Amino acid sequence: MGVVLKGYQAIPELLRRGGMPVVFAMLGGTNVPWIAEGERIGSLRLVRTRHEETAVNAAAGYAKSTGSVGLCSVTRGPGFANSINAITATARNHLPVLLIVGESPTVERTTQQLEQKALSEIIGAGFHHAATADEFESVFWAAYRATRRNGSVQVLSMADRILGAEIALGEAGAEEQEPDRPTPDPAAIETVAQALQRADRPLIVAGQGAALGDCRKDLEELAERSGAALATTLVANRFFAGHRNDLGLCGGWSPTRSRKLIGSSDVVLTLGASLNGFTTDEGNIFDSSATVIVCDVDEPNPVLAGNPALVLKGDAGQVSRALVDRWRDLGLPDKKPWAERLTFAENKVSVLECDIGHDPTLGIDPRQVFDAIDRIFPPNRVVAADSGRGVGGSMPVIVDAVDSRSFLIGNSFSSIGRGLGIAIGASTANPDRPVVLFAGDGGFAMSMQDLDAVRLSGLDLTIVIMNDQQYGSEVKYLVKYGLPMDVITQQLPDIPLLAKAFDGEGHVITAVDQLDDLCLPKPGLVILDVRIDPTADVRRSVGW
Repeated sequence: MGVVLKGYQAIPELLRRGGMPVVFAMLGGTNVPWIAEGERIGSLRLVRTRHEETAVNAAAGYAKSTGSVGLCSVTRGPGFANSINAITATARNHLPVLLIVGESPTVERTTQQLEQKALSEIIGAGFHHAATADEFESVFWAAYRATRRNGSVQVLSMADRILGAEIALGEAGAEEQEPDRPTPDPAAIETVAQALQRADRPLIVAGQGAALGDCRKDLEELAERSGAALATTLVANRFFAGHRNDLGLCGGWSPTRSRKLIGSSDVVLTLGASLNGFTTDEGNIFDSSATVIVCDVDEPNPVLAGNPALVLKGDAGQVSRALVDRWRDLGLPDKKPWAERLTFAENKVSVLECDIGHDPTLGIDPRQVFDAIDRIFPPNRVVAADSGRGVGGSMPVIVDAVDSRSFLIGNSFSSIGRGLGIAIGASTANPDRPVVLFAGDGGFAMSMQDLDAVRLSGLDLTIVIMNDQQYGSEVKYLVKYGLPMDVITQQLPDIPLLAKAFDGEGHVITAVDQLDDLCLPKPGLVILDVRIDPTADVRRSVGW
């Protein structure tokens, strides 16, 4: 039997039914009533952020860590405008996030007018607008289904008058709101199964869609039957962690040995993976004669690995299960793995041994920092990373994680400053696990106001600032034109003092063995200002 509630009461109830118990938010007049009601009745936990971008990034980190929908809310107009960068990056990272915002333009008397629908469409987010109480529930579930269908940001815009209006809710919950996904074509499934059976060196590449489809077991069974090697995109890093067929990362981040094996494959099946310039190393990662088969829930973006031989529309989970079933039904013989066993530890050693031009007089080798954190933190840690030179290159092949939900990176859209928000979401989702964030000094400075979100929520978070005291990614442009470096150099404030202001502790690290003396991980906020060599090029240790 349905129930009649005021709008501000109905929203927490719908969120409860949808399995969204946490909201990351900057409060304003358009969201504070329903958030306050949700907290009052105990169905909703508010994680306060000090910037709207952090709210969206934290919801993305929560979604990645849990595999469920991440919820965030900002106020209309300027609040929405402040969140646009994070919405764009999260949309490109294909994570299921629902953003609830007050409508704009609106008939209300306000200076906060903004074409939110047009902006959403431009940056790649879905948009849903509820103008009346009568349509709110159906619009809510439409937005929910859209996030679940293919992992994408959905903006739910609502008129202010809905908050005080009566809404007659139906009985539906999340279990009745599963999205429609394209059914895999049986003929195409058989074609793919036969192609894998005939291949001498098949390769399966899993992306974010595979991680969201929760199909690791099916893909591993398919690999064991077909003899296929396994690899992942960066956003699905460690999806196949520990499997004997796992070659690790596919693309510009691949260590030399992995890259060689990946490049020798003759049939490549990708599931929920964007074959962009990074995954394909600008089209150079696969042999030009390799047969590429692309599986995605929607039409794939342009593929930078030649023209795919087959585009198979379907959810990665459904397709992987259908392929395993069809292999069995056809009675195809199981094949032995063709690729040599290559462990994470072996890839790690190869990366640590490369010459990256490190000058010990200028700072710590960044790889030594990654290696020390990998050794010090327990295996169940959650690893988060910002974008930028300070954390690029070798970190994903030196710092291990137990699975892809435990490795979060904010590199989509190449936007620095997202890491802290992502780590806040991951820490909220994993209160019993240590969370460590790697951030460059530039990205950290862009977002450090939200150290207060860590303080307010009492989160346990260790932040490792890879501090080269400059905007390191811009060095090459100054070198190109023979210009001085002083324009890109800067120093952070006193990190121990800053950490103390947010009820944490901070340390300046000038030698890697100092990390062992800190007894990490610790409860609460810990910030490490690690002085790294600004001239060391960690990208030289992988395929870049």
